[in-house]
Amino acid sequence: MTDDDIRNLPASVETLSLGFSNYVTDLSSLPETCPNLKNLSLNSCSGITDLSFIYRLHSLEKVTLNDIAGVSQELLDYLKSQGIEFYITEDDVVASEMIPQILDQIIEDGMTDEEKIQAIALYVSRHCKYKLFSADQSNEDPLSTTLLDGKGVCAGIAYTTNVLLRSAGINSYEAVSNSHAWNLVELDGKYYYLDAVATHNCR
Repeated sequence: MTDDDIRNLPASVETLSLGFSNYVTDLSSLPETCPNLKNLSLNSCSGITDLSFIYRLHSLEKVTLNDIAGVSQELLDYLKSQGIEFYITEDDVVASEMIPQILDQIIEDGMTDEEKIQAIALYVSRHCKYKLFSADQSNEDPLSTTLLDGKGVCAGIAYTTNVLLRSAGINSYEAVSNSHAWNLVELDGKYYYLDAVATHNCR
């Protein structure tokens, strides 16, 4: 699914569930496109970093957010005040609230997009230790696991890198193969591969 698919959803939609949707980045049109939406579930969608649209979903009854950036105590308080049932873990809130703090530390006024990309890649390489995946290691919560534990498999590192890039206003996507994950980043109208795991190995 893509942003265009979201904008073209029928108004009758009452339930929307997105999981591991790498190419959905903008849900701001959802309140107008799907005014009858009652149930919203977002799971591990690294392109989604702005959840302000939720405040305009006036038919909403239930929200499930797992490993989604933009979660905050303010949002939880709003959902409670509206009597909206929600499933959001404390780890997701903590990890999500780390994102602007990290960017405040590493992004300076006047930085070019290239400099922002370099700063984010360097931060991830220094603070998120790469670990090899094994059958008994879960990577179901890539953002919270990578940020809170300071380590992750390649998919978790690519996911976290993507969240940081998008939160900094950089157009980027996750790229995944059968054996590895990295990022596809737009710079000056062209796309480049960025592998924070490789950056870690040569920093």
